[in-house]
Amino acid sequence: PAATTTAEAAPTKPAPPATTETSAPVPAAESEPSAPLPVVFDRLRAAAQKHSPSLFPSLQGGELLERGEEHLRIAASNAFHARRLEDRTNELADLCRHFFGRSLRIEIEVAGEPASPPNPLRPGAGSRPADREAARQRRHEALNHPAVNVALEVLQGDIVDIRPLGGRLS
Repeated sequence: PAATTTAEAAPTKPAPPATTETSAPVPAAESEPSAPLPVVFDRLRAAAQKHSPSLFPSLQGGELLERGEEHLRIAASNAFHARRLEDRTNELADLCRHFFGRSLRIEIEVAGEPASPPNPLRPGAGSRPADREAARQRRHEALNHPAVNVALEVLQGDIVDIRPLGGRLS
């Protein structure tokens, strides 16, 4: 009888995938420091859509106004999106740190408007007693507005913070 031998195959390593994806976006600013601001912002939005989906809607429609070595100035399309970006500053800073390869100071503003002043609805806003009293009065009016009370009742919600929309108080 013929002897049969079995050869054990050496364990094979799986072949690397044809395309590899990383968890961090490609740093556009480091590889292309002279890229136009709209191109850089398009890439930043694409990175946000993929890696920070909660930021993407607020970046959509915005624009990158200025890019320096240590800062970015972003204009959101409206006050609502500007506030959402400000509320998610840490997440936006993390995205930018991964995207640009370094920490940056990020300034958010509404397109066509200067950077926002201190919030006049918060008590203590302004340095004069008259300013503080006006802020207290606006807060009181907002808390006692009939539409606010109906919304709280219907939605069974609580007021966490009061902020003006678009810088208008009326």
